[in-house]
Amino acid sequence: MITRLENRASSREADFPTTYAQVVARKEISFDMVSLIPVWNGLSTARTMLDEEMPMADLAERIQRRIREALRKGETQLDALARRGATSLEKDDELTWSALPKKWIKQCEDAEEE
Repeated sequence: MITRLENRASSREADFPTTYAQVVARKEISFDMVSLIPVWNGLSTARTMLDEEMPMADLAERIQRRIREALRKGETQLDALARRGATSLEKDDELTWSALPKKWIKQCEDAEEE
C-alpha cells in the first residue's frame, strides 16, 4: 500500500489522457492515503504510549516515517492534480476525497501536540 501511494503520487497531469482519468487518479491517491492514516497514527500512538517497551521500535519508526513521507507526497500530488489545464477539478467542500485525508492528517498531528 505504501509503495502504491508513492508510485501514484509521482504521476503528472500529462500521464492522464482525459480529465476523468485524472479525477479517478486523485480519488485513488486519496483512498490510499485514507487507508494508511490509521496505520501511521496507530504506530505513532503505540510508540508514544509504549516508549521503551515498544516491540521492534526501530522497525515501527521506519515504517511510520515512510508512511508519513508517502502521505506528504500524496498531499502534494492531490494539489498538483487539482487542475487540468485552466480547469479546476477541486470543489470547495471539506468532505471531498482530496480534502478528507488532509483534514485527518492534520487532526492526528494536532492530537500528537496536545
